Amino acid sequence: MKVKLPFWAFFLTLLFLCQLSWWGYMLWEQADETRLARLQTLQNELFHAEQALAEQVNAEMMPEAAWEMVHSSFPQIVSHSGILQIHGDSLTQLDHRHARKRLMILSESIVFLALAALGIGLLLKTIRRDTFLVLQQSNFLHAVTHEFRSPLHGLRLAVETIIRRPNAEKAKEYADGMLADLTRLDSMVHNVLQVGRLDARGYQAELHPVALRESVRTILQQYKKTQGLSGHVMTLADGEEVTIQADPITMTPIIQNLLSNAHKYGQGKPVTLHVQQESGWGELIVEDQGNGFSAKDRGFLFRRFWRAGDERTRTSPGVGLGLFLASELARNQGATIHAESPGAGQGATFTVRWLLAKGPAMLSQSNATFS
Repeated sequence: MKVKLPFWAFFLTLLFLCQLSWWGYMLWEQADETRLARLQTLQNELFHAEQALAEQVNAEMMPEAAWEMVHSSFPQIVSHSGILQIHGDSLTQLDHRHARKRLMILSESIVFLALAALGIGLLLKTIRRDTFLVLQQSNFLHAVTHEFRSPLHGLRLAVETIIRRPNAEKAKEYADGMLADLTRLDSMVHNVLQVGRLDARGYQAELHPVALRESVRTILQQYKKTQGLSGHVMTLADGEEVTIQADPITMTPIIQNLLSNAHKYGQGKPVTLHVQQESGWGELIVEDQGNGFSAKDRGFLFRRFWRAGDERTRTSPGVGLGLFLASELARNQGATIHAESPGAGQGATFTVRWLLAKGPAMLSQSNATFS
């Protein structure tokens, strides 16, 4: 399909352009032939008028009197100083009619070309989208396979080790590893289910005043504990509390997915979170010093299942749902997510903006889910 669809698109486009060119050429020739035929008709009328006038003159009539008798039969002919010729208005009308015919052909050709260009553009867009969807599907399948296989292998290895080599001293170490693998699986499945609920419109945000800084601090501590991160890897910068109008239930998945993205692509470098107030908005800014992204990739960051690079050679975990889910949950409650990066390898900044609230704040429900 990758080969046949572009080929047939090019072939049909070329065929249409050839047909349009032939159609325009034939109409153009037809317009010229019609003008010549009409001009020949006027010439014949002039010839017959001269014959009729000559017959009357031969009958011993004055030329002026003779023309007065026959001119009503030849309305397209006039006499100037006894010389007959085609009326100038008739020639002008003939030229105008010919010009209008040509203008009609040109305008119709332009309209058809514009429609063809639009159709070709839509076809090319469809081809590009089809190619992108094929790549996206392939990437997703590779990512899901890898994401499920890694923790399952870890769990299998831990269980087999416990069975074959029972060791009470390492039991907790094995249990912690198994719990981390199960958490990873649960997080991935949970994201997939959340996306499904959003697609089914099974969730509507309920907005309440939320203390943003305290919510971020709570979610950050929970994430660092779950991932086993040290205190300096992810930090919340000092600042004042900001009360926003948000859905407390979805605060956790939005912030956790941004933290997960910074953790995966931050290359182990420090990640800094800022909470601030700006022009009627409460902002959460997540800054990392990791991989960053190019200007070309920026438009794809929040697309479902999209991840930079090739899934077959990627080593970072994930299936490309985190940023998509965060952006959709934010959009559902009137918030926005914006991403900036100086370029590949130069870090990235993700900014979430909520409208400020006027009522008393409440903490987000860090362990809640939506259904």
